[in-house]
Amino acid sequence: MIKTIAVDIGNVSVYIDTFAFPRALGLKDGFTPEMRELQRRVEWGEITDEEFFSELLKLTPGWSDEQLRKVFDTILLSPVPGMEALLAKLSASGVQVAFFSDISPAHLKGFRERFPSAVNYPGIYSFDVGAWKPSPKFFEAFEKRFGKPDIYVDDRLDLIQAAQQHGWNAQQFQNAEWLEGIVF
Repeated sequence: MIKTIAVDIGNVSVYIDTFAFPRALGLKDGFTPEMRELQRRVEWGEITDEEFFSELLKLTPGWSDEQLRKVFDTILLSPVPGMEALLAKLSASGVQVAFFSDISPAHLKGFRERFPSAVNYPGIYSFDVGAWKPSPKFFEAFEKRFGKPDIYVDDRLDLIQAAQQHGWNAQQFQNAEWLEGIVF
């Protein structure tokens, strides 16, 4: 019986396009090193969203704060089909659903707008931990709050392998139907 499930957000709960924002800024090769460092700092909770956008404005002449916030949100696409219903079903059957994701506060807000039931589930986020997965700090923070999950799903194989090395039952996400077959 599964008691706790750790669920990634990007490409498990909601589709993402990590290059959408840099493309919107006209950056064909992704973020500049300065922008990538700002992203790291906001996703690690070292700076607030307000500080992030304020600093980003300095690196993007011709863009307004409102425009930057709007295109920053374009990284988040639509919910993965069936996942919102599946997480609700898991929760209703007594499974502790917890998100486990590298994310900024602004993107968490955008995720919750696209996936409204997400507010019902707690999580461990990079901005709370001060690191990205696969940092051991990330796994330890989850275990401290929720215990070791019975299953962890993520789309990235490198993160699945790191979780397995940490002793977790981790599976590479395929789709909601696949996950439902594993947990029920």
